[in-house]
Amino acid sequence: MNSVKVAKSIGVILTLVITLSMAVVTSAATQGQGDRGNRWNGGHLSRYAFALGYTRGYEDAGQRSHRSYREIQRWREGTEGWEDPMGTRTAFRDNFRRGFARGFMDARSGRSARFSQGDVDRIRTESTEPRRRR
Repeated sequence: MNSVKVAKSIGVILTLVITLSMAVVTSAATQGQGDRGNRWNGGHLSRYAFALGYTRGYEDAGQRSHRSYREIQRWREGTEGWEDPMGTRTAFRDNFRRGFARGFMDARSGRSARFSQGDVDRIRTESTEPRRRR
């Protein structure tokens, strides 16, 4: 009889531990989802990083102090303007570098700029505006 009571007590304790564990896991998962709601989507991140890199590359090429964009610190780092809610730093860096190289080459070739700082600012503010349903 005594062993039956001990077995029931252990069963009740295990049930409580499992229930509490599930509650903690569920709570942690719900909190993590709030962070993802602030993230930029991939297309928006790509457009912003490319346009920002383009304007920086175009400006730097006008200084004529470097023979190649690869010599410039901004291009090597590639994270100027990146912030955590934007997404991965790697995706930002790759698009920033592509834009920087294109802007640098356009300026050196005498082409007019495809993006201005106003375009960069507009693309950035689009990320903070709520999406409108159609």
